[in-house]
Amino acid sequence: VPPLSQEQVQGAVERMGLDPDSLSEDQIRLLSVPLHLVLLHAVADEAGALNFATTKDLFDAFFDRKRRDAAVRRNRDTRFAEVVGVLSDAMSDRQRLSVPASTLDRDNLHDDADVLTSEHVLVRDGSHIAFFHEAFFDYAFARRWTTRNESLVEFLTRGEQELFRRGQVRQILAHLREDDPRRFITEVREVLTSPSIRFHIQEVVLALLNALPDPTKGEWEAIEHLLTNGNDLNGRLWMSLRAEPWMRRLDQEGVLARWLASGDPDLEARALE
Repeated sequence: VPPLSQEQVQGAVERMGLDPDSLSEDQIRLLSVPLHLVLLHAVADEAGALNFATTKDLFDAFFDRKRRDAAVRRNRDTRFAEVVGVLSDAMSDRQRLSVPASTLDRDNLHDDADVLTSEHVLVRDGSHIAFFHEAFFDYAFARRWTTRNESLVEFLTRGEQELFRRGQVRQILAHLREDDPRRFITEVREVLTSPSIRFHIQEVVLALLNALPDPTKGEWEAIEHLLTNGNDLNGRLWMSLRAEPWMRRLDQEGVLARWLASGDPDLEARALE
């Protein structure tokens, strides 16, 4: 399914009672994913509904709204975070997107989970329960994981590094980049240099670096350190820098000028490339 067109996005936003003309190009691009329109629709009646810049902003607003709505629906506090946490941990451990409803037995969370189902955060299918969308699971798990005293390498090497982990790694790093940039850099460096991490996981990190809309000086310094000290992924790491935002960053740091003036054919070719 291709991204929605600008006209489709603006039309949907207008039908939510919001001003489509106030959307930036980046916001329109985000909302071209139908799921992101669903998230926005949940908070469309709130002041500042359009004050988002990232997918995480949309998920944060959706999470907070559903938590409040669940409390109102039940007329008392609902253990919203506890239900989400128990289910996301169980799904991660099993590497499955649905788990038996009996997972909620231990803390007697069934009544609370029923409220989340009424709010369309959870979906029941017979004896199994899941989140309404896979991306929400990734978000919920990352939100919970970032509070733990654990590195990504430790998390990944505790078990089989199956394809299921890719979405989790992507969301965890997206969370960290916004909430804890220094830890983001540390986790990226460790995942890319650890011999215990499988390539398909490292590939997710490389793709994330390539897609950064605004690489920082600290992120460049970390990558430069990796490249200078040699790494089996050097070739692919260089390829991840071949994007306009990275070219702007290297230009601002004077890196391209230094390479071009270095007299080193390899560095000159790298700058031109």
